[in-house]
Amino acid sequence: RPYWESFPKGTGPLPGCQANVDAVVQNGRATHPEERFTLDTGEIFISRAFAIRDPSHRFLKALHIFEDVTEASRKEENLRRLATELTEAQRLARIGNWELELGSGNITWSEEIYRIFGRDPGSPAPGFGERIFTQESDARLRNAMDETLRTGAPYELDAELVRADGSTRWITARGAVKHNLQGGVSGLRGTVQEITERKLLEEVEKKRIRRIEAQTEALAAAASSAALYAGDVPRFARQITELAANVTGV
Repeated sequence: RPYWESFPKGTGPLPGCQANVDAVVQNGRATHPEERFTLDTGEIFISRAFAIRDPSHRFLKALHIFEDVTEASRKEENLRRLATELTEAQRLARIGNWELELGSGNITWSEEIYRIFGRDPGSPAPGFGERIFTQESDARLRNAMDETLRTGAPYELDAELVRADGSTRWITARGAVKHNLQGGVSGLRGTVQEITERKLLEEVEKKRIRRIEAQTEALAAAASSAALYAGDVPRFARQITELAANVTGV
């Protein structure tokens, strides 16, 4: 559309972009190939200046083009905002996402997965052949991924990873196949959620249950002791104390 339709009443960026037009007239090219500016109305434009030449490459005139990129810029801003919100949501939930391309073997990690694994987000994601889990977890995870590629059924399992500093963390790994436009399997995608605190609490709870079970068995054994039926209460009391000490370590 003509300049006067984009910027009615003679208002607009033309005076501010005049330097580029002058540079084209004088030197045959703009000082800045592209200028971006925002009007008071909120509209966003990109300005470009070009030299028009005849077949002998002699300069004829300058062409100044304005492109309305308001809608595209708003979409880009929305995408950036959504990406920021997703990153923050993943950080709070301690969950990240990843993708594996079968053809190239390339693996893509979200920022949160780098944090979980204790790695620099600026570095490439580890290759598929690199060991980043304990041996037992690595074997289970590879088997699960192979089975998903074979059957198409998603997988979910807990695995223990080894961070770059040698410390370990627990995660819940989930994965599923992804398809290309032809419907074939092109790779895998999934999520990783850190569950280290949950695993530690589960281990504490397991130890507590084992201790209670051991105490119950000890008391049951003591209750069946002949000393109880013989009426030897002091001896029975000593047995209970000794059994409790063996169980609790006190």
